[in-house]
Amino acid sequence: MKINVTYRLFTISLFIILLIRVFLGVELTDESQYVSQAIQPFIGDGFFKHDLFVQQFIYVIFSPLTNLYYSFFSSEGIVLLFRLCYLALTLLSSYLIFNTLKGYLDEKKALLSSISLLSFIPFSVPSISYNTVLYIFLPLLLILLIIVEKLNLFQFMLTSLLTFLLCIAYPTIGILFFIISVYLFYIKRHRNLLALILGGILSLVLVAIYIEELPKSIQFSSSFNRPSPHEKLLMIWTMGKYLLIVFCQSVLISFWIKRKDKWIFPATLILLLINLFLFQKTAHPGHSFILICASMFLPGIFFIKIRKNFLHLLIFFIISSFLLAYTSSNGLTNAPLSLLVPITIASGYYFDKKRSLLLNGLMLFFLSISNYFYFYREANLIELDSLIKSGPFKGLITSSERKLELSKIGRLLNNNSIEEETGILSLGSPAIYLYSSFKPITKMLFIHHGTLPKKVLNLIADCDLLSSKPKFIFIHHSVSKNTIKAFDECLNLNRNYSSLPNTTYFKVLHLSTGSRR
Repeated sequence: MKINVTYRLFTISLFIILLIRVFLGVELTDESQYVSQAIQPFIGDGFFKHDLFVQQFIYVIFSPLTNLYYSFFSSEGIVLLFRLCYLALTLLSSYLIFNTLKGYLDEKKALLSSISLLSFIPFSVPSISYNTVLYIFLPLLLILLIIVEKLNLFQFMLTSLLTFLLCIAYPTIGILFFIISVYLFYIKRHRNLLALILGGILSLVLVAIYIEELPKSIQFSSSFNRPSPHEKLLMIWTMGKYLLIVFCQSVLISFWIKRKDKWIFPATLILLLINLFLFQKTAHPGHSFILICASMFLPGIFFIKIRKNFLHLLIFFIISSFLLAYTSSNGLTNAPLSLLVPITIASGYYFDKKRSLLLNGLMLFFLSISNYFYFYREANLIELDSLIKSGPFKGLITSSERKLELSKIGRLLNNNSIEEETGILSLGSPAIYLYSSFKPITKMLFIHHGTLPKKVLNLIADCDLLSSKPKFIFIHHSVSKNTIKAFDECLNLNRNYSSLPNTTYFKVLHLSTGSRR
């Protein structure tokens, strides 16, 4: 079936919904951290010099674009730049998925599968990060790996490039790719997969040579093995929503599968839910890594028994998504991000009736609209009424309260006359790093997780590692005066903290002796 006007208009509507969403909201924590990492050469001495967190790998690739933009505009509008990059990469991946799938599905089903990327914003943060790049390109790469023996030269080069890109963006996914490559080589006997493995290893070696602090960075990041507890609670709805989609669509698909094969999809789903339960009951992702690897044997039976059935191959998507979760410090919060595309493809493969296509279309539309009902650490949609006209967040629309907060950050920095060589550490608000070109004295641009003594130990370790001490520590408004006092006492330093004039949202703890500013 050819794509008619209705499908074209539907695609355009999803794009417009996503485009408008890109301009809405200002986030001062995670997204600010991402952009701050991207401009490391301008606020520090370069990548992996001060900030050692491995998630900044992806920004090494984007550094030519960042350098070009920064040379003309400095940090003005830098956050919007990375949001537009997110939009552009999403469109690119959607087009490539469509172009690949139309050789296996009719064009309408291929289109619905590809534009599913437009319907969901990972973690409600539409920017370039290790999470979003993974979500954008992992479905495309898995599709290419499934049909690897039929790839043309361009598609094979694209597969190699994506393997390198995702290993850089999310280094632990190399475990997933290694298992997939060896597994598919055993099933398909295709030598190009060995070339992918070799190419990935060589790429990582080149990166290791380029980044001097890589061993130290890996050591630091391995100790940072879990996010804060409340982050897991925020993702319960995301996780449940996509598991519900998987369940509902697997039931519908079962009506179109041959009678003798009806047990396959539900059996796989049950296995994944069992692993989900075991994962939640396990203290550390590594303990249950063996379980998910063992579950690879079940789809292995499918591959060996029925190699040419496209639906059975797509089960590999779901297994891969959960395997990814076990190699990530974010746990299962990442797994659902990869499920929507394969489930949409699987349903499109078997759904031949118009009502089935309508069902998928409605699902994608309502998912797109749902992006407006949750803004990560930002006000509700009806409160976003103020356009930011200057600074790193230029061009974005936020609440009047958040806009006032940003102006106070600027005044705070100007009032303190902070020079470029001044070392600082921001607890709770990496947005501080976007407003001036001072050097961060920390191994991570975000708040040090853990109890107060743990934060202090991390700070002292950072200072010892870098042989320097920050002149200022900026503490977010959510930190109480008692906490600041305890923080000071833990450092065993006779320093004073002060609330700066006209500053409601930030306090400053001075670690250097001298006059009070």
